[in-house]
Amino acid sequence: MIRLSEHSNLFLPICSFIVNFLLVIVFFIRKKINTSDTRVYSYLLICSFIESFLFLIINILAIFIYKPDVLSIVTFFEYLNKILYSIYIVWLSILLVYLLVIGKSKIIKYLLFFMTIFNIILITIIFMSDVY
Repeated sequence: MIRLSEHSNLFLPICSFIVNFLLVIVFFIRKKINTSDTRVYSYLLICSFIESFLFLIINILAIFIYKPDVLSIVTFFEYLNKILYSIYIVWLSILLVYLLVIGKSKIIKYLLFFMTIFNIILITIIFMSDVY
């Protein structure tokens, strides 16, 4: 029999996924004005939904199938964590763009180019390094 106390670290990812799922449904069902800030916010919601889903999957797999002595499973989890780190970087970049769009900043055109280059370099470093 499975006790809930053994899997208590699943509560937060499940709640996060449910809240993100509801936010995505509410945001995309209702009519909205098509402006730049709503477009960027929709990207932010989608990225957040993907992140919460991946985090939930990683936690479920870690609880039920993780075996530290099997190298292929450890390598699989390393790649999943690297993908999750990359999503965090993309989410932070979208958040920065959203803040610049809301603040009506004039440097957004220049910043987008440098931010894209920086993200590509950072994600490449994450996948080439031994970050777990």
